[in-house]
Amino acid sequence: MKKFRSIGDVYSTGKRYVEAEIPRYQQSNTLSDSYNLVAESVNANVLSPEAIELITGVPADIIINYYRSIKQDGSLKHVLNNTTVLVGSPVYRAVNVDLNGKGYSDLALYVKEIGEQKERSLKITTAGTTKKLRTPSGGRICVWAPAYNRIEELSNPTENPIEDINDINLYRVLSIVHLMHELGNHLEQVNKMPAGISYEIDQIDTFNSDLAELPDMGFILPGTNDLYRDNDGQVVLISRATNIKGTPKADMALSLGNDDVFWISYKHGKYTEDVTKPSEIPFQQYGSPGNIYGDEDLKPVVDKFLTAVSSESDNYYTREAVIRIGEQNEDAAHGS
Repeated sequence: MKKFRSIGDVYSTGKRYVEAEIPRYQQSNTLSDSYNLVAESVNANVLSPEAIELITGVPADIIINYYRSIKQDGSLKHVLNNTTVLVGSPVYRAVNVDLNGKGYSDLALYVKEIGEQKERSLKITTAGTTKKLRTPSGGRICVWAPAYNRIEELSNPTENPIEDINDINLYRVLSIVHLMHELGNHLEQVNKMPAGISYEIDQIDTFNSDLAELPDMGFILPGTNDLYRDNDGQVVLISRATNIKGTPKADMALSLGNDDVFWISYKHGKYTEDVTKPSEIPFQQYGSPGNIYGDEDLKPVVDKFLTAVSSESDNYYTREAVIRIGEQNEDAAHGS
């Protein structure tokens, strides 16, 4: 078996780990595979009758007739001025948390900017009881509930002026209908999207967009004015961001040409000063050895590793002892 390069070597040279000749115990889609799933999602024109009903929860002829009525009599302005954007829960997982509580004009501007920057359309996902407007890669922008309970009132615009209906969710639904008419060329309706990839894709897209007009560049080390260099004294440069093939520990790489030189791995979460419970802390970890311990080929490797670690330790603790010590730790409530 080949030895892995040390972490120190990787940090100082910017070169990837040497591939170890050990059995593979996990098979999963690469980010590229998931990216393609997003691009190939079945979708419909947002202004088709089928899509409108899925998006709003109201038959298309009823909601469009009401929308045209409030647009004609000028009360659409009342709807747009009194709509507040809801980004969904948890708020920190939204792609733009600053939109939460903002008005329709802020939402429309954000959607227009994304639509003009991206080659692919934004998505409105309609599976489940909550409808969501998402970035092309699936990041959550805002949410609303279908207006099933307002069908009777919407069926008669004359008898039910919008000013008499005090329903913020209905305002959101009508605002989305207006958005579909204003920016429908940037929107598509889909049932759902592959989970867990939107942030990686958005980060890669953002990096490449920012780097597109720039020459190859290096990094300044934190707290200094010195450029990051390899062991030969050469500045380590990057030109783009890429996804990582296979089953990586990192989420993305910064590359120069075809060579990955930096690796980035991150977790969703809040900054430590904003957390209210330990699960919100953006803690990064590797998978538990317990997940691979059942593999006949890998069990001896795990045993050897754990034995070597424990033999170097002066203290041994049972699970019960660890829990007992943890309960006495003043920092335990903060997730330490």
